[in-house]
Order: sequence, then C-alpha cells, then structure tokens
Amino acid sequence: MFRPTLLTLVATAPFAITNARADWDDEFRSTFDPEPQLNCLLARDAGGRLFALWPDWTDFEDTQVRLMSSPDGGVTWSHIETVFSGAAYDQFEMAADEDGLHVLLVEFTEDDEDEYKQLYYTFSDDNGASFTEPSPVGEHELVEEIRILVAGGEIYVGATQQGEEDSVHYFFRSDDGGKTWTQSVPVESAPVRNPHYSIADGTLYLVYAGSIFSPEIQFVRSDDSGATWSAPVGVSSGAGVHSQLPRLAIDGDGALHAIWEDDREGHYQVYHARSVDGGATWSSGQRLNTTEYGARPRLRVVGDTLHAVWCQYHGDSGWPSTWSNFDYGIIRHRSSTDGGLTWSPETRVSQNEAVPTIELPDRGANHVRLFAEPGGFTAIWQDKRDGNTDLYIRTFAANACPADIDGDGAGDGSLDILDVLQFLAWFAALDPRADLAPPLGVLDFSDVVAYLIEFTTGCP
Repeated sequence: MFRPTLLTLVATAPFAITNARADWDDEFRSTFDPEPQLNCLLARDAGGRLFALWPDWTDFEDTQVRLMSSPDGGVTWSHIETVFSGAAYDQFEMAADEDGLHVLLVEFTEDDEDEYKQLYYTFSDDNGASFTEPSPVGEHELVEEIRILVAGGEIYVGATQQGEEDSVHYFFRSDDGGKTWTQSVPVESAPVRNPHYSIADGTLYLVYAGSIFSPEIQFVRSDDSGATWSAPVGVSSGAGVHSQLPRLAIDGDGALHAIWEDDREGHYQVYHARSVDGGATWSSGQRLNTTEYGARPRLRVVGDTLHAVWCQYHGDSGWPSTWSNFDYGIIRHRSSTDGGLTWSPETRVSQNEAVPTIELPDRGANHVRLFAEPGGFTAIWQDKRDGNTDLYIRTFAANACPADIDGDGAGDGSLDILDVLQFLAWFAALDPRADLAPPLGVLDFSDVVAYLIEFTTGCP
C-alpha cells in the first residue's frame, strides 16, 4: 500500500484536521409535477415519511390545499391529494411526529364591516388520507404568523392577534390531541415578528424579531410548559432595522444557537450568536456568509456539529430586484464543530448554473429546510431553474475516513496515491475542500501536513 515517506517526518507534528471532510451526495430533482410546489410546507414523521403541503390559490374563495407524501426521502411521491377546500384558507403550518400529521389552517372570512382570520387545528393518523374535523384554537379573529411544534405527545401553537394599534402573540398548549387548549402571552407589551419555537429537555424557547423601532432579535424561555415566560433578552447587538427570520437550535452541551438575517451592513447578511448560560447572555453576532448576500437561514445540530444553510441572493445595489418569493439564487452551507466559535469554508449546495440575473430573478433556489440524518442532514428546497417550482434534495453525511477522497477505501483501509493526488489537485486549485487545518479560510502547508497525517493513520 502506498505511503509517502514524508509522513515519517511529520507524523508527530502538531497538526490535526479541524475541518474533517464530509460528503454531499449528488443533488436530485425530487418533483416533476406540472403543478408548482409553491409556498410549500415540509414535515417528516418519526418513521421517516416526508410530507409536502401547499395551497392552490387560483380561486382564493375555494382554496385547494394539496398534500403528498414520500416514504423514501423524496425519491418517489404519492399521488397529489386535495385535503382541504371549499373555503378561503389564508395561512398554513404543519408538523409530524410518531402520532401522525398535525396541521394548522387559518380561514379567512369577511362581512360588510370587517374581515376575520380564525385559527383551526386538524390531525391525520393515516398519512393524510383523512383528517379530523378542524377545530378552533383560541377565540382570536385576526390571526397572523402561526407556528406549530409537537413534542412528547403535546402540541404547542403560536399565533399573533392583529389589532388596530397593537398586536399580541399568544402561545397555546394541548395535552389531549387538540381537544382543549391553555393560553399564555410569552411577551407582554411588545411586538413579536417571525416567532420560532424550540424545545429541549422540557424547556420551551422562543426567538423572535422586534420592530423597526426596536429591531434587535429577542429571546424568552419557559420552564413550565408555557404557563409563564422569562423576561426578553436581546440576542443580537446592533441589528439593522429590518433584521428578521430568526431560528434557534440547541447543541449537545446545552448551548443555544440563534441565526437570523440582518441588514446592519445595508443588505441582508446571515448572523449567528450563541448562549452558554441558558439564554441569559449572548455572544456578539458573527456574520456567516462570505459570498454575495444571505437570507432565510436555517440551523440544525447533528451530533457535535452545527450546520447553517441559507439562500444567497443578489440584485441592484445588493437588494433583491423584486420582493417575489423566488428572488434568490443559491443555497449555501457552513458547519462548526466547536460550538459556533469557528466555521468551515462556505460551500455551495444547490447546483443551479448561476445566481439568476436581475432580469430573471425567479430562476433560483429558495426556502431551504433541514432534516437530521444519522451523521448528517438532508437539505430540501424550492427551485425554479427548470421553469417550474419543484423540490430539490441533497444530503450531507460525515465521512468516516476523511483521507479517502476518492471514496473507495472507507472501512477497509485501501488508501492509494489517487487520494493524495486528488487532495493536491484541490490544494493547487485553492479548493476549500483542501482547507483542513487552522487557520480555516487559508490554504497553506499546514493543510498538506494535516492531510498526510490523516492518510498515514488510515481508514477505520
């Protein structure tokens, strides 16, 4: 078996692979139906079945809510079914667990004097073949920004009641399958935009955006299933006036990680902050995107690795050229194995040819979602590169043998010179896949030494 003699000189050098190589599977187009999967919600149940739900608003007064499911991660899909119709449905949310599929609907009605938006909950235990009769959640009549989270047999719902002058965000909890609900107000006397709920070890967490008058990303928590909530704590520091769309994840050490889009630099960028004391204090915001501009980020913890993805966009003077849902272009990814202190080089996920031109802003990738896998995750996004709005999928998995670049030796130790030559080709081309040792983001001799050490160690 080939082993470069240089390894005997560097085997004890103080280098280690800190950006351990992982592999992206080939991207694939998941849906080919001529009906666009626009404004599509995604959820996956405990058995791995993937659900996609979206509205057809051709006739708003008779909204057709479509549903399909996939038993094999999006390779094949069931026939598209219309699961709700006959009313004007304004908003939707969906979650899935071992019990089944949970759906929120907001029904829009109006009379001569006013308009109403009532929130309903419904459930399916047969993969969407049938649903329970939708039942109201709360008694609020102008509901926006709905959210649903299911965990431990309990259902958690967030919804904002819009008022003429002020809005109030309500939290609902049901422990009897949606038959009855308790209600609380997580944040008193302040607006809650883009709420995102998470739960870990029985503690509920909420991050949300403020207003243009108080734009910082905020955080509250509840240790009693939502009956009471902590006082708000600022997550961001110096956020731009349009900062929004925060997400939260909790790592294996209990640290909290927030990610959001922030316009403090004049355009949307992706920022990350973390808390190691349960949300009492937060680190300074760290910008993650290094290419163009970034928005609509997502965050996922897998094992001891934190993964961030977002949509790269461009447009005249940095802003999107229109505010359509598809004025975005490329899905990007970075990961961290040290709790968000340092991050891998930025990686392109979606393989569409280029960021769409300003004249064709609707040809890009957008609305990415992440689902955990053993040793990695699957990214699913909406993409209009082929003219229709379809779902595209790509899976990221940690490589058990980082030195096995050509993929023929993992598990049997059969590394060869082809692996070394491929690494050197990456290094010569300044490919970020060769960036294995600190300082990350800089290719130098330490990366070569780190690879050769890994090579001489061999595969497990």
